Amino acid sequence: MQKKTKEIYDSVRKITGKSAPRVRIVKDRNGVVLTDQDNVKERWQEHFCDLNNPKTSSDEKVLDECPVGGRSAEGPAGVVREEIQAVINRLKKSGQ
Repeated sequence: MQKKTKEIYDSVRKITGKSAPRVRIVKDRNGVVLTDQDNVKERWQEHFCDLNNPKTSSDEKVLDECPVGGRSAEGPAGVVREEIQAVINRLKKSGQ
């Protein structure tokens, strides 16, 4: 599979006449320039890991105010069984 992918990219490069430049130097989190290719690869991996898994903080007060199990102190959540059944029935009708 990987050989086919390379062939496809090579074909696109021939058609477009463009090739992507390789990044051989990057900076780490502290701004230090990395030139060793293993370190560069590790830094890119670290960058995309951080990009895809952002560290977020949450306000605990908001979580405490959320109803547990769809219910709050005031009673049941806004959606009731009849509403859900009506939606299911409409979906069944529109799917026929």
